[in-house]
Amino acid sequence: MSTNQKQYQYYDGAIGGWFNTMESMFVPQADNLISGDRYNMGKIQGSKDAEAIISSLTRTGGVITESLKIVSHSMGGAYSKGFVQAIIDYAVKHPELSRGLKISQFDMDPLQAAQLNAIPGVHTEQYTHNAKKKGVKNLNRIADGKQGGLDNAQGKKDGNSYNEDSNKTDHSIMTFINDIGNMQEGKYMLINGKWVLQ
Repeated sequence: MSTNQKQYQYYDGAIGGWFNTMESMFVPQADNLISGDRYNMGKIQGSKDAEAIISSLTRTGGVITESLKIVSHSMGGAYSKGFVQAIIDYAVKHPELSRGLKISQFDMDPLQAAQLNAIPGVHTEQYTHNAKKKGVKNLNRIADGKQGGLDNAQGKKDGNSYNEDSNKTDHSIMTFINDIGNMQEGKYMLINGKWVLQ
């Protein structure tokens, strides 16, 4: 891939959307209303795709020069955490293929965020519309929690942030388009299977 091309991949972090939500009431399966199930499904898919993703990244002299950016929305927040962890697990086991890997994660209104944690070494930004603090009542405020690891010591080293708009209740991914311009790249690079601050 030339350095001017960008590669995008979409994954269904809701593991089937409303169909899964309704069907899981009657059929034993991964339940998309359970953050642990979404995390596990993301980890399974990430394990399948990690080698291909890492191999596809642009390199110079054997060092990855293209950063990996993961953008999630709503139910996809937990899914993406599992997905990213699987990529890291692969990279640590294959340091010769992963030199220079940088991963940044951007979570837009992650559902059940209080049950999630930023992954150490992965720059993480959370964007949330949280108008309920002003007493606004609206069904769209379905994702208004804050994930762990954004402002602890590790989170500060990773440059993590929590960005809250207390004037909005919108949940649609399209309502976060303006936030994309504020996203920052991570500060850590994977070298010989260990995160190194740059």
